[in-house]
Amino acid sequence: MNVTNAHQNIMFSVVIPVHNKSPHLERSINSVLNQTYKGFELILVDDASTDGSSEKLEEFQDENIRLFTRNTPGPGGYAARNLGIKEARSEWVAFLDADDAWELNYLENVCLAIKKEPTAEIFSTNWDNVYSSKVVKNNFFEKFEDLYVNFSLIDFFRENYFIWTSAVTIKRSLLIKSELFPENRCKRGGDVDTWIRCLQYSKKNIWINRTLAHYHKNTVNQVTDNATNPVKQICALATIEKIREDSNDKKLLNSIDFFLSKVVYHKMISDYRRDFKPSLKKTNIIHNLRMRSHLLTKYFIRVIFLEKRRN
Repeated sequence: MNVTNAHQNIMFSVVIPVHNKSPHLERSINSVLNQTYKGFELILVDDASTDGSSEKLEEFQDENIRLFTRNTPGPGGYAARNLGIKEARSEWVAFLDADDAWELNYLENVCLAIKKEPTAEIFSTNWDNVYSSKVVKNNFFEKFEDLYVNFSLIDFFRENYFIWTSAVTIKRSLLIKSELFPENRCKRGGDVDTWIRCLQYSKKNIWINRTLAHYHKNTVNQVTDNATNPVKQICALATIEKIREDSNDKKLLNSIDFFLSKVVYHKMISDYRRDFKPSLKKTNIIHNLRMRSHLLTKYFIRVIFLEKRRN
């Protein structure tokens, strides 16, 4: 698919925060630099790395790169992303984590979607989950047939698969209006908090039905590693409770209850797994318990959903 000259007036600022991700930088950065669509700047924010990432970032020489450095690392990379947003020269800001990657036509597809849906302020895409030995698709998305799917805050609460950090592009003005990422409040879950606040204010949101991003699961220094960085709080709780207080929309309020039920129960399951001794994790007993916890989670969510529908 060729990009016409008419599309070239759309520019993107791509923000990659980097904290100790040296083994993965070539994959992530090159997946941006080699994009078929060339209307972008790449903002790399070195978040006080100590593993050689700082030196590796200096090796990338490209006119589209702007490199910034922070002296103190911020939890979750939120402060680094905020710096990237503030320094962005374009109205459209796309995010990519330093250990993930894009298809080479990622920006091209987002650009075409913007042309097709000019009033939208948030664009997200399908992605897959890449493990060391396999690639897992998101089965949730199989029910959609249209290329462009509208979604709302209620849809996000019901199915928060609609936005993932390395597969979302948002207007800079919307991010600023929504007060950016929660760099001083949370160690985990700040992305979800940000998407909820953005969806509060956005006029229209479009999910693109193409797998354009890749979530690499087996990487170093993961924020989502429950062993080293356990979930201790629901980062978005204050935001959600404020929405609840200000709204009389029953569908929205029900979707909030559903979302919080999922979050709380998944935290219970993750804590349950984390507390097993490492020496036991590979036994058949533990494996069976894990499988049962997955099934129980799905059953629990289904019961809540059906109960809400009946009410």
